Amino acid sequence: MIRCVFINCLVFFHVSVNELQHVWIIPQFVGQESSHHKEQLVDEVSRFATVSLCERYKDMLFICVNGALSARLIAHISKSITDLTALWNYPVSPIVCPHLLGLSDLRSATELVQTNAADAAMIFPHDECLTIGELRLAQKCRNMIARGTTWLNSVLNAQRRLIDVDEAPELLETIAAFLLDCNCSVVDTARQLFVHPNTVKYRLGKIENLVGFKVGTMPDSEWLYTLAGISRLMQ
Repeated sequence: MIRCVFINCLVFFHVSVNELQHVWIIPQFVGQESSHHKEQLVDEVSRFATVSLCERYKDMLFICVNGALSARLIAHISKSITDLTALWNYPVSPIVCPHLLGLSDLRSATELVQTNAADAAMIFPHDECLTIGELRLAQKCRNMIARGTTWLNSVLNAQRRLIDVDEAPELLETIAAFLLDCNCSVVDTARQLFVHPNTVKYRLGKIENLVGFKVGTMPDSEWLYTLAGISRLMQ
């Protein structure tokens, strides 16, 4: 369905598939002012790059931008979009989908947004703009929860015991803030938790002694991301 809808839009607006390189998706883009908001978003994004398409599909707004965009410029566009959607009180953060390779990538991104955007917003409440990677983590966490309480508890309890969460519950809070909110920054984690940076370093060091790897390194830390994400979804 997404393919048919977007092919029709592309034909109508004379947009090439190759121009769908960078896309921002705004979920739950509804309301009496949505048409006016759409125009404002196009004007704002056009300050930075060429907007090849801006259309709504199933209560989601797609802003498609073409051309070679640097990471810095993508960040500027994301900030401009999120500033406006926050001002208008849209309930879910926009999702940035850079460097797409065509309709197949766009379709996959759309399906992720439809099924996992709300969960990703719960896991990453401090993110102004969500990413496809964050939606994939939300999907993984939700799939694990869907396997049932017995199986999930057996997995979570084993992981929680491994990092001694029952004896030191602040460790899981520190892991979640460090990995999910603060991009592995000790200073930012300390600021968010209202503790001294040395306290964060001590807690991370304790965790690393228990698990045998540096918190934040991949793929070793993947299960820590999942544990923190599931914990937030189940709060």
